[in-house]
Amino acid sequence: GGGEEEASKSPDGSSAASVGKVLTLTTGPGAPTTHWFQIRCVLKETLKVLPGQRLEGELRLQANARQSYDIRANVQCFTETGITVGEECAGRWDLKDPYYRQMNQPR
Repeated sequence: GGGEEEASKSPDGSSAASVGKVLTLTTGPGAPTTHWFQIRCVLKETLKVLPGQRLEGELRLQANARQSYDIRANVQCFTETGITVGEECAGRWDLKDPYYRQMNQPR
């Protein structure tokens, strides 16, 4: 129907939203730039994971007064039997940081 929003995944793994059958917004690498964008949150520490181990973590996005979001994440590795492997890795990112804005510019 008119005005209904439908979320989907593109073959490249990017997210897209379609309004009816008229408009598609995508964050795919070959698509025109929009206000939507993908980001990569790189952890400072290396997290070593072996086949059969699992990762557990939390990702939080919190709106801030700068009309943006702060991201916090933590990730921990476990063996198949649930034993903790290594140290927990954590990170914080501010999406207003110019580094993230530059990643969205067409080249």
